[in-house]
Amino acid sequence: NKDAIREDGGIAPLVALLSAGAESIAAGNAAAALSNLSANHANSDAIREAGGIAPMVALLSTGAGSIAAEYAAKALNRLTIDNDANEDAVREAGGIAPLVALLSAGAESIAAGNAAAALSNLSANHANSDAIRE
Repeated sequence: NKDAIREDGGIAPLVALLSAGAESIAAGNAAAALSNLSANHANSDAIREAGGIAPMVALLSTGAGSIAAEYAAKALNRLTIDNDANEDAVREAGGIAPLVALLSAGAESIAAGNAAAALSNLSANHANSDAIRE
């Protein structure tokens, strides 16, 4: 089904829903769907190509209490697994600082756990390691 959704043009409309903002149920559901779809490398590239990384980064700023931020952090984690182009795109979209900020929610926070996993993936890239350290 993950390939079928991409092949049938489903990624771009999901990316468009992200711009509805964290208060929107549609944006949270779109972030969750994109997180699930991003477990597939071809879909990860398609999400980046559809402009999905910047709006997911924007959802992070709503904080660890937001379901949209939780799913956006999870999606960014999956998008950056062994994908240098997506790692670069997250850094270029300003994603490192809001991921680091989510860590302050503590060990019990799902959003913080997702952010930590994303930062782990991002840290494999030297330019990102420098940005995380800063």
